[in-house]
Amino acid sequence: MTIAVFWVSWETAGAAGPIVTSPDVVPFAPDAHWEELEALDATLDGVTVVGLGEGTQGTTEFQYARGPITAWLLEQGFDDVVAEISASWAVSEGMLRGGLPVGTALDAFGGWVWGTVANRDAIEIAAATEAVKSGDVMFTGIDVQDPENNLPDAAALAARLDPPLRDRVLELCAHHPVLGILDDVDVFRARTDALVADLDASTHEVAYWVADLLSAAAHAYANWRLPPRDQAHARDAAMADMVLRHVRRGHRVVVWAHNAHVQADGRDESMGGHLRTALGNAYRSIGTFAASGAYRASLDGNVGVFSMPQAPKGSVERAIESLVPDDAPAAVPRGETFLDRGRMLVRSIGARADPSDWWQFSPREPIARAWDLLVWFREATATDLVE
Repeated sequence: MTIAVFWVSWETAGAAGPIVTSPDVVPFAPDAHWEELEALDATLDGVTVVGLGEGTQGTTEFQYARGPITAWLLEQGFDDVVAEISASWAVSEGMLRGGLPVGTALDAFGGWVWGTVANRDAIEIAAATEAVKSGDVMFTGIDVQDPENNLPDAAALAARLDPPLRDRVLELCAHHPVLGILDDVDVFRARTDALVADLDASTHEVAYWVADLLSAAAHAYANWRLPPRDQAHARDAAMADMVLRHVRRGHRVVVWAHNAHVQADGRDESMGGHLRTALGNAYRSIGTFAASGAYRASLDGNVGVFSMPQAPKGSVERAIESLVPDDAPAAVPRGETFLDRGRMLVRSIGARADPSDWWQFSPREPIARAWDLLVWFREATATDLVE
């Protein structure tokens, strides 16, 4: 199988003109070392966050590609991997410290979306790097939808802290808001922010994790109070805040999430949009795309495999496909202009599928500066679940 990697050069494009790209076609294999990524060296100066996206949440190639890309970034000095998964210290312990098998940890904290063979393999590729073996890398979740588990996890870890931090954490976790009784959310958030600031100043080894867990819970309760139409954007803003907390601690962060989250939308609606606003060129986004194939998703509560039809005209996927002919995938013209600075269709399938009208998951998105690197696969395959 071959894939096309497109290095996006935004600086050379006209203010209203098309985006200029220089594509490379590279092999995709389980043991591949993506030497082509070394071309990113010059662009990583000053970069503190790289978002690694996926066009669907059930495609093998999208998930597996994170492994070699993340391993390479860790070799360049990145030291923190975060994912669109429940914030949990146990996830990091399971994946990188041997507390749980990787597949078991993923399935337990992320459900079928994360409990896949491709995600397990990607994490094991990253975990084989010297940076991870030396204990200098963390893997944790940044999603903010699971306070019922975040707070007990924080309380369990707090037992390792010294007083008075230990007592403050335990008292806060014992008097948290509950779903449906959210009148004291503002008070809870204020107390959490003050406690998190003190935890961040602590040098205790578990203070880092406790602060993340409390922050995730506070974001979740605040978001639940919002109208449903506002909750999705608030979730992205909260995940961006979780990433920025890691940056403020001095970490260089790799983010694993859906394309819709990592893309820098220019509207401060996606996580990537917030990160681009906060960090400027210190944030880089990588999107993964496919011409056609299959993906795994749930429908009416059942998880199955669904067809991924050829993308229509006016989409990013079709535009890329036109540059990578079947008979000569390596003969891709450089400096080709094919993307529009306006709005284009983008395949964006989440955990749920509607095979009768799947394109509803692909709204027209503003493309300008959305991704700095496009990774395109000719054919996608559905993920296999960890047994």
